[in-house]
Amino acid sequence: MCGLCGLIGFPPGPERDAALQRMSVALAHRGPDDARSWSDAHAALGFRRLSILDLEGGAQPMPNEDGTLHLMLNGEIYNHRDLRRTLEARGHRFRSRGDAESALHLYEDEGPASVERLKGMFALAIWDARDRSLFLARDRMGKKPLAYWTDGARFAFASELQALASCPWIARDRDVEAIGLYLARGYVPAPRSMFQWMRKLRPGHWARWKRDHLELRDFRSPAPSPEPMSRAEAADRVRTVVTEAVEARLESDVPLGAFLSGGIDSSIVVGVMARAGREPVRTFTIGFEDSAFNEAEPARRVARHFGTRHLEFVVSPDVSRLLPKIARHYGEPFADASALPTFELARLASAHVKVALSGDGGDECFGGYRRYRAVRLLSRLKKLPRPVQWAARWAPIERAYRKRARAALERMDEPLGALYAELLAPVDAETRARLGFGVDGLVAEFESDDPVEAAARDDMERYLPDDLLVKTDIASMAHGVEVRCPFVDPAVVNVSRRIPSELKIRGRVGKAILRQAFQDLLPPETLRRSKQGFGIPLDAWLRGPLRSVRDDHLLDRTARARGIFDAREVERLVRQHDGGADHGRALWAFIVFEAWARWVDSLPSADSPCGLESRI
Repeated sequence: MCGLCGLIGFPPGPERDAALQRMSVALAHRGPDDARSWSDAHAALGFRRLSILDLEGGAQPMPNEDGTLHLMLNGEIYNHRDLRRTLEARGHRFRSRGDAESALHLYEDEGPASVERLKGMFALAIWDARDRSLFLARDRMGKKPLAYWTDGARFAFASELQALASCPWIARDRDVEAIGLYLARGYVPAPRSMFQWMRKLRPGHWARWKRDHLELRDFRSPAPSPEPMSRAEAADRVRTVVTEAVEARLESDVPLGAFLSGGIDSSIVVGVMARAGREPVRTFTIGFEDSAFNEAEPARRVARHFGTRHLEFVVSPDVSRLLPKIARHYGEPFADASALPTFELARLASAHVKVALSGDGGDECFGGYRRYRAVRLLSRLKKLPRPVQWAARWAPIERAYRKRARAALERMDEPLGALYAELLAPVDAETRARLGFGVDGLVAEFESDDPVEAAARDDMERYLPDDLLVKTDIASMAHGVEVRCPFVDPAVVNVSRRIPSELKIRGRVGKAILRQAFQDLLPPETLRRSKQGFGIPLDAWLRGPLRSVRDDHLLDRTARARGIFDAREVERLVRQHDGGADHGRALWAFIVFEAWARWVDSLPSADSPCGLESRI
């Protein structure tokens, strides 16, 4: 796991070297084990390495045999051994034992089509000196990030936005449209970013920059549709692909462990690891003193069941300390509050392992979210008379979903995709409209007759790659930890998409088929456990221990002077929240935005020294 950056089309000399160094240092946390660069008259490449495989070899940027290609790879290619045998049979000579060289020689033979044969998580860059072209690619699910900028004549790229923002030649103007998307989703969906001139390469896409022209291609195969199958057949398929995905991610030359929440997904990952390994699995859990958000006890039971070497951390994150760091590492506003515990979990685990497996993706694949049941209910209600719809507003609804669910019930004339998008919005449509950012945001595109399938597909396209996987990658790599996610293996995703939703959700039970597939592996109490999100008691904290942070970022002179969000509207939400209304997600979105804006204000100008420090 590493960090990569580059400048193409900039004139060689001290200024280019200094800018590349500034970008590389901004990524130092992603690769604390090694730092290297390479350049010619047209390109300058910088690489930071976190050594996982082939600790002594595998230095990057990596040249091919004749030095005409140079590759940088962030991630892991799980089928690199099979590719290597094929490439050696073709006559290629390997100088390393790692996975990056297989990707390099495969590109040498097959060009852009080579990425279709790579199985794993990756973001890669290849400079071809023969035709002065740059090739970028990102894995199908978007596990590893990659951002770029161009002014039509020059091109820059990096693993993280913060590295691009550190380049003195790149403007840092805000994207007003992206602000509206952020308020509606809590993140800025790719390919946009909060910086007007920076873009994020979308999952499953490659880009080629050549002679001032940028070509973008989607190399993903069409997503399969559900097909008739028995429950037993579906469970057997799920058991096979999930087990294979976990086992494929166990290769490592450094200590390896797992993040364990005690839920279905992470418990399955740990269980398969325990059966496949010769040594006890190292597991890590984080929790809070608030029992409603503390996962320590369920995780402890799973750890005992599988005999893991378990460590649990009960913390109260110092948010005033973490906020500036999170703003810098994510490089744009990111309102998923679970980034806080994820950041702390990675920090604590980094003292023990350099690689950890997680259960991310299980909910999207196998119907784990409660909102999937909610959208199915909304779909049914839309077909009923208006008086029935109106009466549903007074039905008992869990407090966490009450406000958004009732808001959706008041907008039943709108498309189901719009109602689903509103269930996810941190800032509701009415508030966004009062702030002048419209009400639509990014509407889910429901192309299926099955609302659960449509919602899951939307999450796969947007929420998973732009929220969950970004959250985990940035938080873990901020502390030099590589996280591998078996449930986002394309084989697992493809099998999950073939399974009808009625096999995934049975009544009020989500992930029913996943539970059945691993019923002999997991403890009975884990199989019965309902979904618990990896979050923090945000509403209560913003009335209590985070009140000063809240007021500093929302009500002080600096925030007001920006003029981005109407101060009176923000104050209204603060007052209502103090009075008992639950506006925690909205207020947190504004707080994170202000923290990001302050970070941007702190960035060195073009004439500042290029010795940028990188501190976690």
